[in-house]
Amino acid sequence: MIKHIFRLMWNQKKRHFLIVFEIFIVFLVTFGTVYLLSGDLSKRLIPMPIEINGVGAFKLYTEDTNTTMIKKTYNDLDRHLRQLPYVENVSFNRTNLPFEDSYTTSSFNYNGKELRLYLREVDTNYSRLINLKLLKGRWPKLAESKLDPRPALLSPEAVDTLFGKEDPIGKVFYRGELGKTEGQKRYVVYGVTPSFKQHDYDKAQASIFLLYEPGSNDYGYAGIMVKLKQGGEQTYFKNIEKEIFKVVDPNIWSLWSVSSLEEMRRSMNAGYSSRFTSRALVGVIIIVNALLGFIGVLWYNTNQRRRELGLRKAFGATSVSIRRQLIMESLVINLFGVLPALFLLLQVYFMGLYPFETPIFFFSIVFSFILLSGLIIVAAWYPGKIAGSTQPAIALHAD
Repeated sequence: MIKHIFRLMWNQKKRHFLIVFEIFIVFLVTFGTVYLLSGDLSKRLIPMPIEINGVGAFKLYTEDTNTTMIKKTYNDLDRHLRQLPYVENVSFNRTNLPFEDSYTTSSFNYNGKELRLYLREVDTNYSRLINLKLLKGRWPKLAESKLDPRPALLSPEAVDTLFGKEDPIGKVFYRGELGKTEGQKRYVVYGVTPSFKQHDYDKAQASIFLLYEPGSNDYGYAGIMVKLKQGGEQTYFKNIEKEIFKVVDPNIWSLWSVSSLEEMRRSMNAGYSSRFTSRALVGVIIIVNALLGFIGVLWYNTNQRRRELGLRKAFGATSVSIRRQLIMESLVINLFGVLPALFLLLQVYFMGLYPFETPIFFFSIVFSFILLSGLIIVAAWYPGKIAGSTQPAIALHAD
């Protein structure tokens, strides 16, 4: 049976070339779509390790470099906000807020390994306000933040790259590029945070959390989070700007982005979710068009073979066997189209021409092959059913 199918296909190789080429192109496009969608979905499934309900946020900035003034302003603002009846807790950070599309990175190295880490400088209230629980170790105390080496907390992605399977707690590493450790600042690992990302469609980034005292060695920027008491959101948004400028000089300071973490999350996700939807829509269009194209080509090829199929029925072939033959032929053609595409993708992967993520890469290949094979079976089934139900006399007469 298999030998017979291959002989039939070889005799019609010119007719099959176009469909093989179509399958080659469709497989590459399907793979790319599946890879992008799988990547977005895998990132979306990584949970955010923080609680954001009832958390307001805003940013302050000044070009004034008077560190004494900056520290006094932060201290006065912190005290004033805590006295408000709808405020439960306040936290300052110097680099970025959650769900903010800006970040700071810096190079760190350990024992011949170098990695750029997302820098997150936060105060002592940060973990309590958003309930960020450590996987291992502890948060340093404020007095310890001035020690040498400086206390640090790393995300699992940073730990895996720098320390591998070693226990990271107590390990000393350096800030800067490899080969220039002389004069570089030293850091010691106090704990390991959960995987942390900037938004729901972001991948978990290798991050470092450093404790800092608001206003110390500051450059006049602060992201401030305010934990609100139950039912305090409406009052917060109504009064917060007025309350801020009771203690902050509006001639020196600028107020940015009065919002909440929930609103920042929705705003950040909106663009990425629309991109995901667009990719999914493109994927559906590709699949539907591929299915219709395969049905049309296979139907045409089947009609061109009515005499051959009629003779087979005249010699005792059943409708089921004819349908099975057409489906098997279509699957072999599918294989001839997929193999060169698969060879091309593997070359790109092993040569490192594109930074594919290994699990998603191989999942996308398998899923695309199964999907395309399923489309081929569906496309070949109906023409095969029509051909199998045609009476031999009618097929031969039409020929």
